[in-house]
Amino acid sequence: MQFAVFKEYGITRNITNQNYFDRLMIHLQYLVARIQTHEQDKRILNQDIESDFRKLYPKSYKIASEICDKIQRRLDITLNDNELLYFLIHIQRIIQEK
Repeated sequence: MQFAVFKEYGITRNITNQNYFDRLMIHLQYLVARIQTHEQDKRILNQDIESDFRKLYPKSYKIASEICDKIQRRLDITLNDNELLYFLIHIQRIIQEK
């Protein structure tokens, strides 16, 4: 699945973000495996974390939300809230939003 979201926001793998970008791709691979086996991350994360990150990194939150929305629509599934937070962290590391 190609992510037009990456292209829209100019997210590409480069020398400065290659480790973070690779971690995002690994996360996506594990997500696909969990979807195929109908397993979700059952850990409950503190809701304050998502709220704080949303306020601190609005661009990263927007990108992460778009990624989750596209995955859910394309695969007709519902991701749990943890996935949004995981994507937000990965995206934040890649784009280094101030």
